[in-house]
Amino acid sequence: MQNFILLSLLCFLITTTTYSQGLDDPFSQVARGGQSVDAAAMSSAEIPAFKKFVNEQKEFNAPHMLPTELETLRASGERMFVLDSRSKEEYNISHIAGAKRVGFEDFTSEKVWMLNREYTIIVYCAAGQRSKYVAQYLQMMGFVDVYVLEGSLINWSNTGHEVIDAAGNVTDKIHVFNKDNARLLKGSAKSVW
Repeated sequence: MQNFILLSLLCFLITTTTYSQGLDDPFSQVARGGQSVDAAAMSSAEIPAFKKFVNEQKEFNAPHMLPTELETLRASGERMFVLDSRSKEEYNISHIAGAKRVGFEDFTSEKVWMLNREYTIIVYCAAGQRSKYVAQYLQMMGFVDVYVLEGSLINWSNTGHEVIDAAGNVTDKIHVFNKDNARLLKGSAKSVW
């Protein structure tokens, strides 16, 4: 009888400890392959401020997604977030329909902290420079399925995809961030900087 009680107590402790560890880890999730993943690369206390991260980051490993792949993903109905890492002024001129602006100069982890880490995330800017920092930072925060839109908004437009303005109307204006990026824009789209 005593052995039964000890064995029952041991099983209870193991089950409770395992269950409570899952509750204490808000980033614990199941990845696409069904395997359990501890996605948090760093705890919230360890994550540096974004501006400090930008100044120190030298390597980037977020994969790229082509505009056609994003369009296919959107049509599939898969749960995802499209994040715009540009300024509010750039976003208001034109952006991908459904994109949420998280910014770059004004980016903070609080803007994305509550996003579901099981969703696919695609980040873009004008040409791809700012978005790679945001994507890398999201990976550091524990997001596991993060992509940079290849060529960002300029390539999105160059491949024939529509953009909308702040009022939700289709527009041919693309904020290209600077004069150098304006040369990358093709077709009938009008560059603004």
